[in-house]
Amino acid sequence: MRARDELVAKIRRLPEPIVRQVNDYVDFLLTKRGGQVMRRSQTLGGTSFEYEGNLIEGITAYAGKSRTKVVITPHTIEKVRSAIRGNRDWIPMGANRTNPSSNSLGEMLQREGQNPQQLVYLTPLLKEDGFCETYRENKQGRPFLVKHTGNV
Repeated sequence: MRARDELVAKIRRLPEPIVRQVNDYVDFLLTKRGGQVMRRSQTLGGTSFEYEGNLIEGITAYAGKSRTKVVITPHTIEKVRSAIRGNRDWIPMGANRTNPSSNSLGEMLQREGQNPQQLVYLTPLLKEDGFCETYRENKQGRPFLVKHTGNV
């Protein structure tokens, strides 16, 4: 058996939290060697996407089969974090690019001349980071709601 096959077999036997740590370490090694690290996540609607970067330095998400590039700046990330942190109740995500929900994160971004669709990729990453939780009453045109968890 080749070393790569042995490693994969060992990783498959590890519990999920350890697998995540191994994955992070491999990402570190790739970055250290100059390799491009692409991570995967899912939108709140369940669509997979790839991204690079982080919630401090900014995110570049690659959307859909065409891999449309969506750049989310550190300024935007902090603006969204502040809005979520400053609201004690559920706030609509409002990611519709033309008509975001009233009093939503998307409306806030649109007022600044930004595309609310950034939230499709940013919100699940904030959720994975433990910063917020999300909720959706039903799927028929209702927006996702976002609430701060109290973590940083």
